[in-house]
Formats: sequence, structure tokens, C-alpha cells
Amino acid sequence: MFELARPYIVYICYLIYNLNQFGDIMEKENLELVANALGKVISDVNAADDYFKEDYIQHNPMVDSGREPFKQLFKGWTEAMPDLKWEPIVA
Repeated sequence: MFELARPYIVYICYLIYNLNQFGDIMEKENLELVANALGKVISDVNAADDYFKEDYIQHNPMVDSGREPFKQLFKGWTEAMPDLKWEPIVA
């Protein structure tokens, strides 16, 4: 599972780094919201209920759309990597 998760984690970090370096104020507010949501979902997958609608559209072709498939993806990550922690760097 970790091997499948690694490219997506790297991509999320890349997006956050670029928004952090080059984003405007609104993008930074959105970045903080996303960083906060990911941190909470990694700690407790059910926190996704607070951030994602039931009909959430997934842009990862390997994961079905919807909140439940998203939660299952993160549940798999946290089970495969129980020491996974989220420490966003938001300037």
C-alpha cells in the first residue's frame, strides 16, 4: 500500500509547496484549509465528513468518486503507515 501511496503524497507536497511559494492570499487561505483537513483526516479518517460532500469528485483515476472511497483510501494509508504524521509548512 505504501508504494501506491507514495506518488500521491509526493504530489500533494509538490502542490502545497508551489502554492506556498507562489500563491496569492486567497490561495494561501485555501492551502491552510486543505492542510488542516488533511491533518485531521490522517489523525481520524471520519473527519472527512466535515470537509467533503458525499458526492465528492475524486480526480485520482485509481479511486472512485465519493466521500467513502476517499475515506477508504486514507484508512488504507494510515493502516499501512501507522506512524504517518502530517506537518504542513504554511508561510
